[in-house]
Amino acid sequence: YNNMTSWDFAYQTFGGPGYEPGGAGTVYHYNMLYSHRTLFVNNNGQSPLTHLNHLYRAVSAITYIGADGTLHNYTNASLATDGCRTWIMPVSGFRAFAGYNFSFHFEELNIGGGAHLAFMGDPLRGNTADIYFLALIGDRTGVVHIANNQTMDLYRDTIDLPFSIWAYNYSYVGLAPYLFMNQVFIQMSGLLDHVINITIINNADFYANANGRTTALAPNNYWFYFVRVQDEGTFHMESHAVYEMGINMTATMIHIQGGGTMQGTAVRLNAINVTVDDGGTLNADGLGYHARDGRPSFLGLNGPINVGRGYDSPFGASGGGYGGSSGRGANQSYVGMAYGDFWEPNMLGSAGGTGVMLDQAHGGRGGGLLWVNVTNTLQVDGVLSANGNYAFQPYSGGGSGGTLMVYCQRLRGFGNVQALGAYGHIHQLYGGGGGSGGRISMHFVVNDTYFGFRYLASGGASMVEAGGPGTIYVHDDTLGFRQIIIDNSFQEPQWHLNYLFLSVSAIFYMDSTYQWHTYANLSQVGGRAFIMPVSCYSRFANYNCTYHFDEIQMLGNGHLVILTSPVNATVDLFFTNMIGDRTGTLHLGGNQVLDLRRPQIDLPFNVWVYNGAFLGMGEYTEVFGVFVQSWGIVAGITNISIFNGGEFWANQGGSTLGEPAGQFRFDVMSIGYQGGFRMVTDPILDPGTTLLTNLTWIKGGGVMNATKILFITENFTIDDGGVATADGQGGHARHGFTSTGVNGPVNQGMGYGSAVGASGGGHGGSGGLGSGQPAVGLPYGSLYEPASFGSAGGIGVAADTSNNGRGGGRLYINATKLCQCNGLVSSYGTSAVVP
Repeated sequence: YNNMTSWDFAYQTFGGPGYEPGGAGTVYHYNMLYSHRTLFVNNNGQSPLTHLNHLYRAVSAITYIGADGTLHNYTNASLATDGCRTWIMPVSGFRAFAGYNFSFHFEELNIGGGAHLAFMGDPLRGNTADIYFLALIGDRTGVVHIANNQTMDLYRDTIDLPFSIWAYNYSYVGLAPYLFMNQVFIQMSGLLDHVINITIINNADFYANANGRTTALAPNNYWFYFVRVQDEGTFHMESHAVYEMGINMTATMIHIQGGGTMQGTAVRLNAINVTVDDGGTLNADGLGYHARDGRPSFLGLNGPINVGRGYDSPFGASGGGYGGSSGRGANQSYVGMAYGDFWEPNMLGSAGGTGVMLDQAHGGRGGGLLWVNVTNTLQVDGVLSANGNYAFQPYSGGGSGGTLMVYCQRLRGFGNVQALGAYGHIHQLYGGGGGSGGRISMHFVVNDTYFGFRYLASGGASMVEAGGPGTIYVHDDTLGFRQIIIDNSFQEPQWHLNYLFLSVSAIFYMDSTYQWHTYANLSQVGGRAFIMPVSCYSRFANYNCTYHFDEIQMLGNGHLVILTSPVNATVDLFFTNMIGDRTGTLHLGGNQVLDLRRPQIDLPFNVWVYNGAFLGMGEYTEVFGVFVQSWGIVAGITNISIFNGGEFWANQGGSTLGEPAGQFRFDVMSIGYQGGFRMVTDPILDPGTTLLTNLTWIKGGGVMNATKILFITENFTIDDGGVATADGQGGHARHGFTSTGVNGPVNQGMGYGSAVGASGGGHGGSGGLGSGQPAVGLPYGSLYEPASFGSAGGIGVAADTSNNGRGGGRLYINATKLCQCNGLVSSYGTSAVVP
């Protein structure tokens, strides 16, 4: 009746310490005068051991699916291994204090010291229990578990929750319309009632789990009027990427302040206003597919599984692909391939390949999916992201970026929108490949973003090969303005030797072993962004592969490739405005048309024009700091100016419009300082190039070089320092001795080999003796109308795979009016550097 204890009086029913501490006992305090019931639970700072759940998260739950797929719940078998809990047992539910019906009502709960409190409900009615506390007292370390079919309704105007809650499937938890969470968590897999406004601060965590819901909604659906997350607080919407549907979240206002985080695996977020302050994040980072989810052999609840998963290797795996192809690993040439829609992406990112072991945590995991619809203002001063995760385990590949699909009325802020690929594991010898960037699609009516606002979908870095960039599509609904951004943060794919033994970044080419690489098999083409065939049939592409944009930005060594099904189907590509830093590269495949014909173009990115492709350019075209590699048709150019690192490659089979294959026609060609017009072909396989102009001017520092050229012009001027050359473009040792190709004999005067000194090649005269070779390359050809390639020198210790020790090529120049040479016209042989 009368409690006369002093302030330091305490009840102590702590569990004993040990490998896992014992659970706290119970203290039931009943004041008979006031009918005041108090439950004390305190475990002196001792908590249960945690276990990995199906998400590979360490949890203190009673009901959960383990990482091995085993269900743990309130059955005797499961509870036999579940330690360090405080239990209220069924015997208490039949007592008068519990109304004889498992109504566990208390005027006060005092819980702390890491204690976990759970109720064993009515065994005859599916473990039901009705739990209520009037006064809530705690030190924010205690946890109350509410099992399936159990209810805990704590309704009142406002709650500053002093303990954490595990609410399991089919449980009911009623809290306050104004809920404050500070240093506690709520794991919600049941029904949450009454909460309208929720504030999560200071290391508090709200878990909107799969199967959970708020009032009157279906499972996996949550509604709040106002959500505030700040100061290391986190609102979680994580679900299993394969076996659980994602979370649907609806709110009037979401405010993620500095230090706050809202994150999820596959989230569909509807709100009137969303604000992400500087230092706040709304993300799906590292919450996409994991390597343990397997390869794309079947569908999960969120679509095809791990479509772009990297390939494993204990000595350097490749990264995961999505918006682009991944990077190769040190010992893995197959890459994670791109997939998904460019216009309206809706897929999760893929995992990188595994190295020496499968990482059960986050390593190499892809980014998740955020689908965001904001009917008024989306303000991003912090970060909106779906980045992949770094490969923690040795030699593993990085995860790909995920998906950001955003609609809003008004877009504001100075923050970052990201779907970055992750780093491959860093190792000098066995590095993993980088993950590719993901896919971002941003649609808005009003753009009020500030200076510094950025979209980023770069691939992950690697010691071997970086992942390719993802794709970024920005659509201004008011202006109908459509923008594509490809940016790989100055990381480029591996280059390879083609059949000319030149290093190229092509994807359609013959390699140095004379094997073709085509669009039919891109499994080893890493480091590029891809627009996939599924995007051809979107309403945004007129359902017929029409890719028209008001602006393209090609930056940071980003490479863009467009795929069709079937391969070489027609593509119509167009850009009104072009922005670039002259490092990006566009690949045009067979039957792909990019018609940019206009009065003038200063091309801001590189272009590979493959067989059957069409590139329309300006009447006056500047090639400055970029290259054009043409095996297809180039049209529209009357006057071409090539300078300052610019190169135009007139390759075998290419032409200008209306000309036969191998023939290029311009009215005026100007090759300035550090500019190059290249007509390099194979003297055995290729018939050579024809160039027709009215005026050609090679200025100081400019170069025209060719293997075999028929050059007809009216006026030809070479300034001092300018060069027209076929140096080292004739016979090579790899062509063999006295070989014959489409241009006739090659290497007629090839020198004779010797490991201790080979002889030189002959042509206009005989070659010189080698220290170990008395036979020399013999002279050949016409004095008056020479038409032969020069011959290679003999082979020494090893065959030279480059141009060294190679004969000169063939230059035929016909200037019908003026030929002024103050520079150099040459067809030298090249020096041998291999012993």
